[in-house]
Amino acid sequence: MKKTIFAAVIMSVASVNAFAAAPDKDQTSAVVDYHYGQQLDIAKLESLKKSSTQDDVASVIMVYQDHSGQTHQVRFLEESYKANSNG
Repeated sequence: MKKTIFAAVIMSVASVNAFAAAPDKDQTSAVVDYHYGQQLDIAKLESLKKSSTQDDVASVIMVYQDHSGQTHQVRFLEESYKANSNG
């Protein structure tokens, strides 16, 4: 009986450790502000979301996967269409 309980405890601890060590590919990192010249490792673009538009500048959040499969989010500013159409 003690061997059975001991084996069950060992198996449950081992399965918890294996689950905790498994990487979660769906987990996204925090949004990072882009700075000029920043090197990005973009393997796959997932989405571009305009989060706000103020006059002639829009804030855009780009979600992408790098070559190791990790998901990242980068915020950058984009000139809006209104600013480009002065004609």
